[in-house]
Amino acid sequence: MVITETISIKTICHPDIIVLFNTNLDNINFISDISIIPTCGIRRNVGNHFTYETGIGVGYVHYFEEETIIINDASGAAINLHLRIGYRFLILFLEIIKPQLKIIL
Repeated sequence: MVITETISIKTICHPDIIVLFNTNLDNINFISDISIIPTCGIRRNVGNHFTYETGIGVGYVHYFEEETIIINDASGAAINLHLRIGYRFLILFLEIIKPQLKIIL
């Protein structure tokens, strides 16, 4: 079992430029925001093909006020929590073509 520890910084920005591509602008109140979240995680391999990963982080988020919207708390804490399950195809692919490579060489 291989254990990998990771440290990352997750950054997210939601600009209000997305509203420009919508034709019906009357019913949309889009609030732009930016967040920066340092995250720590662990990834483990189970067997030859399956992986799972979990991570948690606490950071900062800021909401940009617009003229028509009043926000009481424009900034605050943000939490990033994730649990991921994966399957690695490359090892399976290499196991399939390995006997064919020996014949060629």
